[in-house]
Amino acid sequence: MKYLFILFFLNNFHIQGADKLPPTKANVIARAKALNLRPIFEQPGATPFPNPPKTSTTKQSCSFIDLTPQMGEVRDQIGASCYAYVATDLLQFGQAGGPYSALHLATQNQSLSEYGEEIKQGKKPRILNEEEVVKEYKAFGYGSPKEAMELGLNTGLCPEEDVYSDDRWIQSEGITKDVSQIFYYYQTLKNHIEALNCPLSTPNIFQNDIFKDFADIESDSTIQNNSQDPNYMKYQIISNASHKYSKLDSKIIEQILKKSTDAMSFLTQLNDIACKDSLQKIPPNKNSQNIVSTRAGLLTLEGDWIMFDDLRNTAIKNLNSHLSKGKPVGISYKTQGLIKPVSTSTTHGSHASSVAGRRWKPGKNGKPGECIYLVKNSWGTDWIPPNGAKASPSKYPGYFEITEKQLMEHMIEINYLE
Repeated sequence: MKYLFILFFLNNFHIQGADKLPPTKANVIARAKALNLRPIFEQPGATPFPNPPKTSTTKQSCSFIDLTPQMGEVRDQIGASCYAYVATDLLQFGQAGGPYSALHLATQNQSLSEYGEEIKQGKKPRILNEEEVVKEYKAFGYGSPKEAMELGLNTGLCPEEDVYSDDRWIQSEGITKDVSQIFYYYQTLKNHIEALNCPLSTPNIFQNDIFKDFADIESDSTIQNNSQDPNYMKYQIISNASHKYSKLDSKIIEQILKKSTDAMSFLTQLNDIACKDSLQKIPPNKNSQNIVSTRAGLLTLEGDWIMFDDLRNTAIKNLNSHLSKGKPVGISYKTQGLIKPVSTSTTHGSHASSVAGRRWKPGKNGKPGECIYLVKNSWGTDWIPPNGAKASPSKYPGYFEITEKQLMEHMIEINYLE
């Protein structure tokens, strides 16, 4: 998800006449100077955070709020698609329809991105060169809550029941079913065929004679137990897809598979068919059509984490103001030291979640009180934060709590509908 926030730089730190500049450390410093901002730098793995922020939220401005009854269930995200779960949380909040599919929205978004397609084909994430960073930005990028919300408002959302976006691993007849398996087996199959030097008559590999019909594979336990057989991989792809697209029978999924040229095109076609008659436009709402974003910090191409004192204070004020209106807020933040251990990794790691509540925690032994935020994560209901953030009360499984200070130390951007 690092590249998600690299792309934010291009969108939010526009330099007139130089909008193709990538977010290198030098460019960020130059832009910050031009805007009279005070950048604070932190290297990956650095702790504690330099220049701890001064919190300003008072007990009066941290009134108790709990939006969880309206937030929908906690889901377990597919791959690096956290931004789509935040986007659907915000778009469906207070709407009569829903819940809506984050998987459908993520697939729409990533099918527009060559890098997203590359990742979904099974290739490892890599450092993009400057030209690719700009190209990704212009192609919507590899995921951002703001752009996913824009996409959802423009194209509509698919009901969760048509495209199941909870990626919990479900054991059924010894098969682990989840969307990442579709991409894994598709790419593994391609690599396997190339290694075998199989003569293929068409680039749509599933149209070739080496594959049996799914019905025949389904009744052949020998194939199902032979991981080296191409038909075993076809069986895994269709079985996993059948779990996510429960309204599509295996014959339809097999027909779509034969038309696909890669895993991304396969998933995109599945989404189009599954949502053809159920795609829903978010109904007009006087308070839910304007997407607002407030920047607090960013990651550079070199891996530096940069905060802006001026901006993070504004972000916190806007977050509290929107929560006070009874509406959730999407937050993008760095994960090290908060929901993941601090490490010496060359990148900080980043994530997006939805703030769904807050409470005031009185001070003890002369220490001041502080505002505590309740955050909905997308890593399943069994997930518990390993360090930094605190596990939420038991009635909020899959949520976590963070202090205002922690939020200010890790925050990259907030997003909400106004």
